[in-house]
Amino acid sequence: MRMRLKPPTAAPRLLSIDGGGSRAVIPLENLEMLQKLIGFDLPLCDLFDLSVGSSSGGLIAMTISILRMEIWRCKEVFRSLCKGLFSAANRKNFLKAWVSDSTYNSTALEEMLKEHFGPDRRMFDAPVSLVSTGKVAVTASSIKDGTPFIFTNYNGMAPRRKDPAYGRLRLNVEDEPFLWQVARATAAAPLLFSSVDIPGVGALQDGGMRRHNNPVNIALSEAKNLWPTIPDPDVVVSLSTGSEAFDQPLKTSSFRNIFVDGWIPRVYRSFMNSFDGQHTSKERWTMLGAWNVYRSGPGFSHLDPANRGKLF
Repeated sequence: MRMRLKPPTAAPRLLSIDGGGSRAVIPLENLEMLQKLIGFDLPLCDLFDLSVGSSSGGLIAMTISILRMEIWRCKEVFRSLCKGLFSAANRKNFLKAWVSDSTYNSTALEEMLKEHFGPDRRMFDAPVSLVSTGKVAVTASSIKDGTPFIFTNYNGMAPRRKDPAYGRLRLNVEDEPFLWQVARATAAAPLLFSSVDIPGVGALQDGGMRRHNNPVNIALSEAKNLWPTIPDPDVVVSLSTGSEAFDQPLKTSSFRNIFVDGWIPRVYRSFMNSFDGQHTSKERWTMLGAWNVYRSGPGFSHLDPANRGKLF
């Protein structure tokens, strides 16, 4: 088996991919652009030292890094999965959706993921090519209170804080989840698919809850755990799945309309807006500045032109 070792003078290169369901085709397009830019002699899985993804972004991270699938092939597989999964045949009527806690057929999702990742392959299994793969972290969250967790294919070096912001699911060898189970957990978006109960772990749902739909903060935190002696990564590429614009005015209407500005639509808008990864990136931008973070998507056109042209 061949192992890849990072030179002592090199800092890690990080990839963070937002969740977004079928909109994950956007980061896939960006990754294809990046692959063409760097050349096909250097696969994307060898460019990044750590890839972190939420929901559909987690599926992409696992596919590129663990399966070492070419980006063009990954696009084909993802489009085929979305076309089959979100078809009218897999959509339930209102009553069935309410009773089963999912709008679409969760069993169909599981079968597709088993076919894609294999029915018995695990996170820590040796790669089929016997060439070490990049490090991957995939988010999920507890159905109890939305507490975030990550599945990883690595063990860190630095000691963990006593009260971390997220949990890390590293189980006994006997309870190690299959790849398709990890994918099923991170993709279990409320309203769309039911939660999943993984033996030895518990019931989990979409990793994008609690504003971790953009997992860049988790990526930076995990980099500190993996490479504790390196202060900052060389580069962080954060890929967006787009943002939904809300045209609701800031002030309430002169005529109180509970269907527009009542507490139910306000809570709904706030909940849906919490999945917008742009907010997390803006906060990260405020704390760190431009330095070496590259974010795809609207709202970051003010990047230094010299840096903006390096990747996109």
